[in-house]
Amino acid sequence: MIARALSPNWIQIIVTEEAWQQSLVTHPDLELEDVVDAIDKPDNVYRGNDGRLYSVKKLSEGKYLIVLYTESPEGGEFLDAIFSTKARTPEMKELTF
Repeated sequence: MIARALSPNWIQIIVTEEAWQQSLVTHPDLELEDVVDAIDKPDNVYRGNDGRLYSVKKLSEGKYLIVLYTESPEGGEFLDAIFSTKARTPEMKELTF
């Protein structure tokens, strides 16, 4: 584990070294602090069809960080993060926060 965040549902989300390194392969400009902040203090959180959560944080005009993670009563895990020009993608179905 390299970082922890607390989701709006009060679930601890763990960022593992493996998941973080995997994200950096496709998005080398990601900052760990921004990812943790997007989970801790998102602008919105959406649930996808598969139950995964998408935490959205506006970074600047027309630039959003979307962080994908899971939650369960036992805890949660960071899966990936992307930059987007849109605050929502088609996979994001239900607004949860």
